[in-house]
Amino acid sequence: MNEIKEIIDNVTVFTLIRQIWNALEEGEKRKAFIETRYYGFRKLKAFFNLDWKPPQEVYDRLKEYPILQCGPIGRPSIQDLKKEFRKKFDPRNDYVGYGHSLLKEINQ
Repeated sequence: MNEIKEIIDNVTVFTLIRQIWNALEEGEKRKAFIETRYYGFRKLKAFFNLDWKPPQEVYDRLKEYPILQCGPIGRPSIQDLKKEFRKKFDPRNDYVGYGHSLLKEINQ
């Protein structure tokens, strides 16, 4: 019986966390994401007597960049996959990826 109560308690906590997350604005979600990444290294930073929180420059940088919008959630369609495959692997196509265009810029 204790196991069932523990599972119910965990589900309740996860539900509450999800509701809090959904209530945040996009900018606050980005800030929270960055802070969790820095928090993951808190023990290493503590070893070097450093504060685990992100420096102010990181927060300033977040303000500079716009929030990027993602496409619809879900798997790509078969047509999109075929188009991407052709773009990358069709020998009649001169597309070879980002690295190729970068090399062209460097060599000019």
